[in-house]
Amino acid sequence: MVDVNLAAVAPSWITISTTVMTAIGSGGIGVVITKYWDHTRRKRAQTDDVALSLVDKLNHRISGLESEVAREREHCAGRIEKLELHAEEDRKTNEALDMLRRHQVANSKSVLHMTIDLIEVAPDRLEQIIPRIRKRLEDHDAIEARDKAAFMAARFGGLVPVIEDAEA
Repeated sequence: MVDVNLAAVAPSWITISTTVMTAIGSGGIGVVITKYWDHTRRKRAQTDDVALSLVDKLNHRISGLESEVAREREHCAGRIEKLELHAEEDRKTNEALDMLRRHQVANSKSVLHMTIDLIEVAPDRLEQIIPRIRKRLEDHDAIEARDKAAFMAARFGGLVPVIEDAEA
């Protein structure tokens, strides 16, 4: 049970009840209700203003983020396009280098077959065959070097990079 000092509380209750009774008695109930409704409307309007300002801030922030996303998407699209171009150039370069390597292998195989054929046909003329084979190998090396230099010059715009072959 709560101890309440009625002597201390009674004067405030008496004042409140007297004010309410006077207002009711003199037709003031309408004034009280009007004041209450005005107060409620002001609170609601204040809450609505705060909510609308928050919505405006969020809409402004969203539009800023959307424009930033659009700029980032544009930037990425440009980078992707560049990467695709580089990938295509690399693919073409690798295809050309593969073609050169296949050509080198085919030349080496043809010289090897020619050597075997000459040795089988005329084993007693080896001292005449070997210089011819060396000459053929030197011719193939010169052709391959010329083809590779022309390819590299075309690929890199006249600046031929230094590429060390595995055979060198």
